[in-house]
Amino acid sequence: MRIEPRTSCNSLSFVMYLILFVVISTGVNAKEQSIGAIFLNEPVGARPTAMGRAFVGVGEDANTIFWNPAGMVRTRNIELLAVHTEFIQGFRDDYFAFCMPLSSRNAIGINGFISYHTQLEKAVSFYSEIEPFSAYDTYLGLAWSHAFGKKYAAGINLKGLYQLIDTYSAWNVALDLGLLVTGLIPDMNLGLTIKNLGPPIKFIEESHTMPISIELGTSYRLLKKNLLLTGDICKPLQEEFSFKFGAEYSIKKIFFLRTGYTYFQYGHDLGPLAGFTGGIGANIWEYRLDYSFAPFADLGNIHRFSLILP
Repeated sequence: MRIEPRTSCNSLSFVMYLILFVVISTGVNAKEQSIGAIFLNEPVGARPTAMGRAFVGVGEDANTIFWNPAGMVRTRNIELLAVHTEFIQGFRDDYFAFCMPLSSRNAIGINGFISYHTQLEKAVSFYSEIEPFSAYDTYLGLAWSHAFGKKYAAGINLKGLYQLIDTYSAWNVALDLGLLVTGLIPDMNLGLTIKNLGPPIKFIEESHTMPISIELGTSYRLLKKNLLLTGDICKPLQEEFSFKFGAEYSIKKIFFLRTGYTYFQYGHDLGPLAGFTGGIGANIWEYRLDYSFAPFADLGNIHRFSLILP
């Protein structure tokens, strides 16, 4: 009876030491280089984005594959998530995630993303005719999550990515690591993610550092678990801190009201209102529909729509 907890503790210690080693080594090796493949950080899911992108400590539905892969093992059912985003300046994003718990200790998942524009044009020279061209960014990920007892879980997501601009292309691999702690305090979770670990990506003879980031988050339920409060601190290795806050209120577990705010260390380039987000959700039969809205000042607004199928 005593062997299993000890084994789980040793395994968890190994995971924590591995994450600590990755944090230190990537921080030491980070240099002032240009950053590439920034589309990997494009937030997905109407529910998390409506809550100010503060979702690392939640870990309870298919959204967690992107935000913290450790949370997959805490999902109760097989879920399929589909997301469509109407982005600024005519760009569009599509995303999907599939999460399947295998047991109380293990879960697997897959996710994919594509960002594209259908009306891009180029001119080879000042006197040449304008010609259309293609451009898109995409990735496909395979994820696994393991629970170390009832309180601790770790996860990993390995992504293959590809970029195309006209006749130029690039590909690379990236790795997300996650840790989720539940039950240390009733109704509170703690989460940690390290995202986009990988070698530099080479595009048109230039190498660019991957957009590595470290994020610590928490979530807490109160008012008979009808109110969910979340908060994250994010630090990209070559950029400023950001602080994220979110809230979700459930009305009889059928309708959901959400809001959030993201604050950057030195302020938001598009003004303070650009950090606000909001959204709604509804459970219809066994499906969940979510919508989020984010203002981007003069650049326009971002609308996201999500559907989760059990």
